[in-house]
Amino acid sequence: MNKFLIPLLANFLFPATVEANWFGDKTFYLSCNKTHHKFSPDGKSNWSNWIPLPKQITNQKHFDKFTLNEEDKSAYLYLSTSEDHEKLDVLIFNRDIIKLTQNTEGESWVIKVTRTINRNNGEYIQKLESKTNYQNSPTYSYMKGTCKKEKSQNQLF
Repeated sequence: MNKFLIPLLANFLFPATVEANWFGDKTFYLSCNKTHHKFSPDGKSNWSNWIPLPKQITNQKHFDKFTLNEEDKSAYLYLSTSEDHEKLDVLIFNRDIIKLTQNTEGESWVIKVTRTINRNNGEYIQKLESKTNYQNSPTYSYMKGTCKKEKSQNQLF
């Protein structure tokens, strides 16, 4: 009787699942600086090694600021030039990597920017793929740097 009664009582006393708050503060902010760049003819092979950006560029507004929401997997990029936010398409949003993309089109050109953030070490890679009506194939440039978490940006002014 004890062999049957003890497991039965354990099922009622101890829940089988634990509800955890995986998201904590659902919205968080990242500032990602860009420190190096390189080019690639086809987006896969290296045309050049990583080249440090000149100090006068890295000391200016050469960074990306993101507002990310882990629960609904949304991402916004702060545009320092217009002081506005632009919604990004989310390709991957998991505990290891956040991968975001943004497409911009003009009359004779298309630009696709893919941003990858490594959530384990803060590494930031930005891949820019550009193509004009006058090119047979796109050109690729890369920038890399690091991301760090920022405090909430809830400001009235």
